[in-house]
Amino acid sequence: MNIGSRHISWWLYSMMMLFCSACGSSGGGGDEPEPAPVPGPQPPDVKNPAQLEIKIYTPEHPVVTRADLDEVNAESEEQAIHNLDVWVYQASDGALVGHISPTINSDFKSGEFQMTVSEEFAEANPNVNIYVTANVRAGNTGLNIDAAESENSLTGKKIQHSGTQDYFGLTPPLVSAVPSGGLPMSGLLKNQAVTPNRPLLKVTTAVTVVRAVSKVRFVFSRTATQTLKINRITFNSGLIPTEEYLFLDNPYTERSVKVGGIYEDGEHALTPLTGADNIPVCANPSKYAYNGQSGTDYETLINKGITGEGNDGQPEVGQVGRFYLRETDKQVTGWIYYTTGNDTDEKRAKFSMASVGDFSRNHTWIVYGYFSAKENLKIYSIDVADWNESSDSHPVFNW
Repeated sequence: MNIGSRHISWWLYSMMMLFCSACGSSGGGGDEPEPAPVPGPQPPDVKNPAQLEIKIYTPEHPVVTRADLDEVNAESEEQAIHNLDVWVYQASDGALVGHISPTINSDFKSGEFQMTVSEEFAEANPNVNIYVTANVRAGNTGLNIDAAESENSLTGKKIQHSGTQDYFGLTPPLVSAVPSGGLPMSGLLKNQAVTPNRPLLKVTTAVTVVRAVSKVRFVFSRTATQTLKINRITFNSGLIPTEEYLFLDNPYTERSVKVGGIYEDGEHALTPLTGADNIPVCANPSKYAYNGQSGTDYETLINKGITGEGNDGQPEVGQVGRFYLRETDKQVTGWIYYTTGNDTDEKRAKFSMASVGDFSRNHTWIVYGYFSAKENLKIYSIDVADWNESSDSHPVFNW
């Protein structure tokens, strides 16, 4: 190849490289800056729709205001969560944002769940009201609640009589064991801000779900001198309401209560009285009377007396039923009817809560009585009050 030919080849090669470089620049593959984003609303991300994250907490012990919360474990069937339902509404107008019923395990304690929300909601980002139920089904509350339930309808739902079934009331058969579907629970938060971080919006405060019913325990002991038989235990008239709202007006506090309807008339007997004719013997039954210890220590003492722990497995205290009832804003009183030895004459002893509102949802009341053969049955009513209060009616948070 001569010199002229080499010059022509080099010129053609240079022109081709220049042309290819120009093509690369025009295709956006060079160093030119990215175009500025178009102002205004962006099209929705179909692959990643907006989600609202909700936190739910179910305390192991129902009373969440106590200082020694973690020292007492609820009985497993009482704290079991079989199902959850969550409704979210716009706080401003009550418009339904969405409903979810997430899959959970029965030992669920807390978790975070996502609800798909509309683009309109995500853009507006309003404050929300959140309602949560656990174990609320027709079988254990008589309630059927729709996924599209309005907020006004949801807040009006009541645990009540339904036909012949008296859910958590005083009409036999009483609820003396946890229903197969669990104890009904509820919780809510109102006017909560939503963090706007797309695509996962969040409500940072957890909804605390607590039991919507109360429980009463009657425990007894006696000396070996005479036998003791508890014939019946009654609540006085006009104390337990025929209806109880599933939700409160505001998030749960220590003595939140919201009853509806009239109160049941007449003296109602608490039956069945399992173990009522087999009260255990205790050499010193007065040791199970409350004497100022912490609520945790007192509950431990009672439970060990029932199981016989520390006494070679021999119980010293017998529990007559545990009864789950609707909450009330009344001061609950009643009578314990009993006979001793071969005496056929029935005697009775009165029990009473200290004040109005002590039998609100999520609480338990212990009534302890013992017979020493020297006097009539002595009754110690252990009620829900301030932990450090010292009075004739002593305080114990206990479930």
